[in-house]
Amino acid sequence: MQIAENLVSSGITTGDKFNSKITAFVKEKEFTKVIETGTYHGTGTTRAILDGLSGEFNFITIEVNPENWKEANKNIGHIGGVHLINGLSVGRPDLPVSISADFPEFIVIDHQPKNRWGLYSKEVSYKVSDHQLDRALATFDYKPEFVLLDSAGHMGFIEFKYLMERVKAPFYLALDDTDHVKHYHTIEYIRARPERFNIIWQVRSKYVDEHYGEKFGSAIIHVS
Repeated sequence: MQIAENLVSSGITTGDKFNSKITAFVKEKEFTKVIETGTYHGTGTTRAILDGLSGEFNFITIEVNPENWKEANKNIGHIGGVHLINGLSVGRPDLPVSISADFPEFIVIDHQPKNRWGLYSKEVSYKVSDHQLDRALATFDYKPEFVLLDSAGHMGFIEFKYLMERVKAPFYLALDDTDHVKHYHTIEYIRARPERFNIIWQVRSKYVDEHYGEKFGSAIIHVS
C-alpha cells in the first residue's frame, strides 16, 4: 500500500473535480434531505454541498472531533438549514479493532506503519454521543435523498454498512477516497452488486490514472 503522507503534503483535502461535481449534482437534483459524515472545518465537501443547495433544505453534517466541529460552526453554523452534529456516526461497538491488510498495492493508507493504529484510533476516541448517523437518518424517516460518507480513514466501509442496514428508500450516495483504505472495500462491494448499485460518476486516484485522476478517487452512486 502507498502511504498518504509520502504522496501529498496534506491528506485532508478534497479534489476540485469531486467538489465541482458534487455542487453541480446537488443543484441539478434539487435535494432537500442531505446527510454528510466528516464535516472537518466545513470548507471541503460540506461547502461543495452547500453551494448546490437552494430554497428550503435540511442538511445534517456529522463531525466527531469537537475542535473541528467548533471551527465548522464558525464557518457555516450561521447558514439556515444546516445542522452540525458533534458525535460519532456509528455505535461504539461498531468501531474497528484492527486494520485489514487485504488491499492491493496501489491503494493509499494514512500514517507510517508504527503509528498507524494509534493515530487512526485517536481520530474517533472523543467522548461524544454515538449513533449520530442513525439520528440523522431518523430525521428523514430513514429516507434521505443524498448521503456523502467522508469520515475517518479507517471508517469508510463500517459507515457504509451501518447506513445500508438502516436506509429504507432509494437515494444517491457519494464516496470520497475510493482508491484509499477508507472506501476501497465499499466501492468493491458496490461494483459486485450492479442490481442495486449504479455508479453514475467516478474519478480514479491520480496515483492510478495520472492523466485524469485526482487525489485518492471518488464516486457518486444511485442506490435502489
